[in-house]
Amino acid sequence: MAIAAVHSASPYPQEIYSSEGPTNGPGGAAGGGLDKPALAAYANVATASYGPCSGTYCFNGTSSATPHVAGAAALVAGAIPSLSPDQLRHYLQSRAVDLGSPGYDAQYGYGRVYLGAPPVLHCVALPLLRRG
Repeated sequence: MAIAAVHSASPYPQEIYSSEGPTNGPGGAAGGGLDKPALAAYANVATASYGPCSGTYCFNGTSSATPHVAGAAALVAGAIPSLSPDQLRHYLQSRAVDLGSPGYDAQYGYGRVYLGAPPVLHCVALPLLRRG
């Protein structure tokens, strides 16, 4: 899944280095490629390892945006482990906050990753062990 990088401050503009789709088709043809990106996520953020933003220095780039989506995917997969990879992708894309042109577009994909309300946990009841 390709991820676009957007600034972490409203109105969340696409970062200038974030590539856009679609990809080229077979043999480098202009048509027939894949729609990219799938989602957008934050760049220009403070982190525990990078520290707070100072001036123009923050954790930046698609190296920042992609872990946001991976973390969201991990949270959903942990809460709903029965989802297939395609169902997980659809879950994230269907909850994205639309940016740019309405619906899917080649700048922001389906929009900025957003989980909304936490999914319902699917817990397995375990039998109680008795000490004898």
